[in-house]
Amino acid sequence: MRIGFNLFNIVPGQGKGAGAMVYIYELIKHLGEVAPENKYLLFISPVSQSLFTELHTRHTEIITLPLDSRRKWLRPFVEQLFMPWLVKRYQLDVLHSPFSTAPLFCPSFNVMSLLDTVYFFYKEHLNVRRTIKARYYEMVQAIMARRCDAIITISEFSKSEIIRQLGVSSDKIFVTLLSPRKGAGIIPSSQIKPNTDVDASVILTAIASSMPHKNMIRLIEALGIVVSKDVGRVELHIIGQIPIQTTEGVGQKELEQIARANGVQENIHILGYVSDEELDALYCRASALVFPSFYEGFGIPPLEAMQFGVPVVCAKAASLPEVVGPAGLYFDPYDVNDMAEKIVCIIKDRGLRERLVETGYEWIKRYSWEKTARETLAVYHAICNKR
Repeated sequence: MRIGFNLFNIVPGQGKGAGAMVYIYELIKHLGEVAPENKYLLFISPVSQSLFTELHTRHTEIITLPLDSRRKWLRPFVEQLFMPWLVKRYQLDVLHSPFSTAPLFCPSFNVMSLLDTVYFFYKEHLNVRRTIKARYYEMVQAIMARRCDAIITISEFSKSEIIRQLGVSSDKIFVTLLSPRKGAGIIPSSQIKPNTDVDASVILTAIASSMPHKNMIRLIEALGIVVSKDVGRVELHIIGQIPIQTTEGVGQKELEQIARANGVQENIHILGYVSDEELDALYCRASALVFPSFYEGFGIPPLEAMQFGVPVVCAKAASLPEVVGPAGLYFDPYDVNDMAEKIVCIIKDRGLRERLVETGYEWIKRYSWEKTARETLAVYHAICNKR
């Protein structure tokens, strides 16, 4: 089978740590391992070639298109006009578009990954220009979803949202669960200790971005309540690309203002983007992962935390109860007091931390990238066998 991946829309700055990039990188890598008899062709822009160099093997070919994907106006033209020609040129059996858009007309079987429908969730936070763009995107995405032979999503929650928001038949939507990113390898597994001891310096870790659904404002407000309790020194490490200022969502300056208003400006450290190695080290130091998001199509960070023996405190919202299961302590993401109460519980209750860590070690055994690859391969075979 000859399988192409429509990756032209990727631009520099989408590092391997981003959830969607982790998904596509690990998927392609493990497809090559579980089904090396297939040929995998990656269609990319020259500016993103470095992200995929390690995937170039005898069964995976990288085809660089002579166009710059940083020019946003080029992306729909390449996808809708050039990509169908490439499908014919390289005689593909399946074209897989993993980033929520796909060609409307495709000579091969057409598969699209739709990881979530988050635009429907936070569009009220967008400015006028972005709202118009989002409305257009929603309309086009609905048409694309109906025209594809199959849609792959990453949780039962996301599947239900796609059916509800886009009106797509459930028969063509397939769920393939993701998996935690494997540690980068600089920290031997023998040195990873369950983080059940809380000393005078409690380190809470949060993986975030500037988008409204990440719920960073309420987390900082909750931290203000937590530090007023008898819990010792508490630090919050916020990891992820958050701009200094932004016209939508929340930027670093606003977070700093909210921190000052709640008296926790000295407790918060906005670390920005970190490498995989740095992230591993931060997990090893963390007393708990706090994940307050209103909306996640899946949510890899809680599973990564479990992998490092870090207790998880997270929102009871969207896909998170499905993904985290019994290995998390849940709070209402809209209730600052409830969030603070659960954080205090995780700090003070050693027995609770130990139970969550042990449950987490067992829970993550149900996730693997090999399983994701096999289930994705089954989708390809299912649609190809229909004709």
